[in-house]
Amino acid sequence: MSGGGGVIAPATFPVMQEGGRMGNSRRNKLLPNGRNQQSRFVKLEHFEMDCPAYREMSLLGKASLMEFRRRYDGRNNGEISFSVRELGSRLGCADNTANKAIWELQRLGWIKVAVKGTFTRKTRHATTWILTNQPLGDELPTKEYARWRPEN
Repeated sequence: MSGGGGVIAPATFPVMQEGGRMGNSRRNKLLPNGRNQQSRFVKLEHFEMDCPAYREMSLLGKASLMEFRRRYDGRNNGEISFSVRELGSRLGCADNTANKAIWELQRLGWIKVAVKGTFTRKTRHATTWILTNQPLGDELPTKEYARWRPEN
């Protein structure tokens, strides 16, 4: 291979040290439940994958759902800021395509608008979103996608 391609090894990856120990020991410490202190993940339940609203969703819709859930930190439901441009950039698609994915997520009950965004010359802010699978304040999750059924 020309041009020096191949595997990139970022400095943040642990490296095997002399004596068989792994470097970057802070990263390797586990919590009592076996999880890593630094690790974050996006959760998708089996029942969600089995519901008609997920099976009906396009591949782009599923990727978009993962991006929305990635922005949820356990406390910010209803304050998840995501613009069409940002989503398009994250997914590597056109703004119009990203907009269709957002509409699909809303139609199937995965997300709801908390505060509609604006884009004017003087002010601009992205729409903030609610994930329906997470609690909003003291309210229980609505999980509207679980009740969605295709129209015949």
